[in-house]
Amino acid sequence: MNKENFNKFLSFIAITAAFFAVVITPGCISGDQNDNINETPEQTPGIVEQDTIFGHTWVLKSLYDNETEEMLSTGNVSATLVLGEDKKISGNAGCNNFFGEYTLENNSFKTGVLGTTLMACFDEETALVESIFLKNLDKASSIKLAGDKLAILDESGKEILVFEKATLAGSEWELLSMKEGDAIVSIPANTTVSLSFKEGKISGNTGCNNYFANYNTDEISEIEFGLPGSTKMYCDEETMKTESSYLGLLEDVKGYRISGNTLTLTDSEGKTLLNFKRTT
Repeated sequence: MNKENFNKFLSFIAITAAFFAVVITPGCISGDQNDNINETPEQTPGIVEQDTIFGHTWVLKSLYDNETEEMLSTGNVSATLVLGEDKKISGNAGCNNFFGEYTLENNSFKTGVLGTTLMACFDEETALVESIFLKNLDKASSIKLAGDKLAILDESGKEILVFEKATLAGSEWELLSMKEGDAIVSIPANTTVSLSFKEGKISGNTGCNNYFANYNTDEISEIEFGLPGSTKMYCDEETMKTESSYLGLLEDVKGYRISGNTLTLTDSEGKTLLNFKRTT
């Protein structure tokens, strides 16, 4: 190969190498700068499967305060949300119950005008959480679900309400009232009846004896207790009457609902049998 041909060969190699460098260099890909060329399924929220949110009680954990532009923890305030399959929305905002309607299509979520009860909230922290909670529900634009966490977002895509699914396991309650005949009556003032949930088991004290039983639940609204066992101490007549009624009603329980710090156990027709307040 003479010198002239050799130089032509080197030029060909250089041009070819440059060509391939341009083709395979990522920074040189052309196109509209707004194209989501690197978007992956993991980066795009999926459509919420509606049956995964219906009927559950969702406990508010944090909320966006528009005045401070910060996410606030709910602290000791218990606020809840329930989205019904019938497009009814309800819950407890910390002090007052609220209710109304909502629409949910894919991830788009909107609430209608909400009604509330009119209890006075004297605790400053509770009143603040309630005010922001209800305002943020009105700003809701979309919803997303990740495991046991539910977030409501505004039009800009910012999370303004973050919830966790309520579970019975790990919760503790104190009995407030129970069914007696056709009425719901408060338990005697000098009697404390407790109820604790662990995975598949309950325990507590009737005011006299310790008791225990197994339970099964769908973690939505249905629950059943096994035959309760108890210690065999004898107490005064009034306390023993409360104990007997309470343990008997546990056997009739078929459902439950949680609203704020209140647990209600119901029969097969949804009628109230036992009302509790949360202690932890």
